[in-house]
Amino acid sequence: MGEITIGYHSALLEANLPQLMRHYFGAYPEVKVTLLDARIQAQFDLLLEGKIDIGFARIFKDHLPDRLRTHCFSLSRLVLLTPDNHALARDFNGDLASLRQEKFIFLEDPAGIGLTSHILQLCRQYQLHPANIMYVPSLMSIPGLIAAGIGISILPETLTQLSMPGIRTLQLKQPDMQSELSLITRVDERSRAVMHFLEEAGNWLK
Repeated sequence: MGEITIGYHSALLEANLPQLMRHYFGAYPEVKVTLLDARIQAQFDLLLEGKIDIGFARIFKDHLPDRLRTHCFSLSRLVLLTPDNHALARDFNGDLASLRQEKFIFLEDPAGIGLTSHILQLCRQYQLHPANIMYVPSLMSIPGLIAAGIGISILPETLTQLSMPGIRTLQLKQPDMQSELSLITRVDERSRAVMHFLEEAGNWLK
């Protein structure tokens, strides 16, 4: 019994999260679950204000507010997406530094707390400092822009379900090039309904 309000933004594109939701709705119909589409900063604010109970997002943890904590829901390898007629589709040798002159397409991350900030931090460890970046407001638009030959991108492999003809997905050999989909809660959370949801989510960890 109880109520839970869950924030998400693009996270429901992940393969296992919709499955968790479908399971939970079916198994516990007595729990009222409300879903709210909100960007990462908005999720932080809503959690701190008590307006949502759980958030799902890929975040740059260095900027997580003190009163919030994360639980790993899933890990995904990062992959390189290029147009299928790009020279990289044939010749990429795994050296990230060799990509520094390419035009990249990334999700807008104006607050420096999301997926793009995390990816760029990882890239810097391998001497990749992209100088030419096109930022877009929606993940949904990135595959189309790549297929059109506008640029390349690095994204979690689980999001390549958004792919389309004209794109080549290339594996990255660096083992730490991965992204976590985090479940975010308040540090002092005591709701039995929320704690029960966390237990159920743990069974879907991938």
